[in-house]
Order: sequence, then structure tokens, then C-alpha cells
Amino acid sequence: MCLWLTKLTIQKSIMRFIHYSIDDVIVGFQELTLNNPKTIFDIKLFNFLKHLHDQCGVKVSCYCFFKNDTFNISLCTRMYKSEFEANSSWLRFGFHGYTGKEDYNQQPLETSIKQYEETITNLIDIVGLKSIDTIPRIHTFSGSKEFLNFLGCNSILSIKGLLAADDERVSYSLSKQEDKKLKLENCLLEENFLLMRTFQRFDGIKPNKIIRLFRHKGGVVLFTHEWLLNNPIGMKNKFKGIVVKKLMFVVANYYKKKGYQSAFPMDLKIL
Repeated sequence: MCLWLTKLTIQKSIMRFIHYSIDDVIVGFQELTLNNPKTIFDIKLFNFLKHLHDQCGVKVSCYCFFKNDTFNISLCTRMYKSEFEANSSWLRFGFHGYTGKEDYNQQPLETSIKQYEETITNLIDIVGLKSIDTIPRIHTFSGSKEFLNFLGCNSILSIKGLLAADDERVSYSLSKQEDKKLKLENCLLEENFLLMRTFQRFDGIKPNKIIRLFRHKGGVVLFTHEWLLNNPIGMKNKFKGIVVKKLMFVVANYYKKKGYQSAFPMDLKIL
């Protein structure tokens, strides 16, 4: 039986690991389909992530939308499935949302279920089951208890948990008290369903936010967005994208020297 987090158990100790993720991913699949390259790493996003992995050992998750204004992943080529699977030890993909305009706390459960099923079945077809991340991050950290119960137990692909907010927002229909515990202890575990706090996004490049990137402890969960890594619009965003890319290398090497292991949260043994 699938249960929501009715009695939250606080997991007080997490191994020292670092994990990177990229939100709002869809353009990489669109370019893969339009360009038909020899390898997935001829695509700008995947090429950058491979350099990051090769030089720093980072394991990266891409959390994906089903569609944007001009493309949906049902149209994506399936020709590179074996190559995605061959790189699944460090590159994985997960559900993030349908278009980014949904509120999974408010919209009808049947609609949310249909959107998840359509997104995840197409992702599996594109990248292979071995490449699916089962602790993804939902857009805006929204999800009703009923929707999360479905995500944790369904016939297509049940997930192990979710990455929670890096800011003051209350994540996934938790009570304020539950969310406070999550932020204090960094993760909550019940009935084998894990909520893990996201520590910080790379997107803020003010000095105080950059300094903070080097002050995390335990499980360090960091992320950014595809649009910053893949042809950002405007000079300000182009500059920010350059800084974010450099920071991703510097931060990864910093934690590597401190003995942190790169890992997917889904692969951790949470006791």
C-alpha cells in the first residue's frame, strides 16, 4: 500500500555527496531531433555536461518538461536510446512537469496523472529505463498528497522520492511544521519515500550567493536551468550563463578535493 508522509521520520545523517541537476530540460531533445547528430554529445547541453563529468566526475540529472511552444518529446528521435543508456552511470533524466505552467497542488488529480504518464513513458522511450532518475524535482515544488501517493506507487514508473525547495517555499503540500523539519534536517523519510532538500541554485551570481556555494555540508544538492546553459537570451543572461558554467566546474572540484563523492540521491542507501 502506498502511503503519504503521515508520520515523518527525520533522517539525521547523510553521507558526504554532491549532486547536480538541470531543470526545465526540453530544448536538448528538440535539437537532437532537428540536427540528427552523430552522437548526443554534439548537442550543446549534453556536450557541456560530458565535459563537466569527464573533468570533475560529476553525476548529473536532467529534469524534463513534456513540451514547449514548438516541440514535445513525443516527437523526439529514439535513435540515441542506447547511447543514453551507455552513459546512465552519470547522466539521468526525470519528470519535472508538463509545460511548467501546471500547479500540481491545485489541478485535478486525473490531469496530473495523465501528464506524468505521458511524460515518463516518452522519456523511457527516448533515454531508456536505465537512464531514469527516480528522485526528481517537480517544477515549483508543487504536488498534492494524492498526486505524490500516485507517483510513489503506479504501474508505469514509481519514484523513490522528490527533491524539495532550496528557498522558503513549503514543498509538496507539507504542513509548515513538517517543512520546517525538512529544512532543518535536510531530508525526511517515511514508507521508503524520501524528500531531500535542494541546497542552492547556481543561478544567483551575487558575491554572497557565490560564497554560500562553498559552505554546504553533508549531501550537497545543487541545480540550474537548461536555458542558462543553452543559448540564453540577452547580454545579461549570456554573462550569467558563462559565470554559472565556470562555477559548476569550480564548485565540483572544490567538493571533490574535500572528499565528497558524486552520487544520485536515488542510489544512496538511506537506512
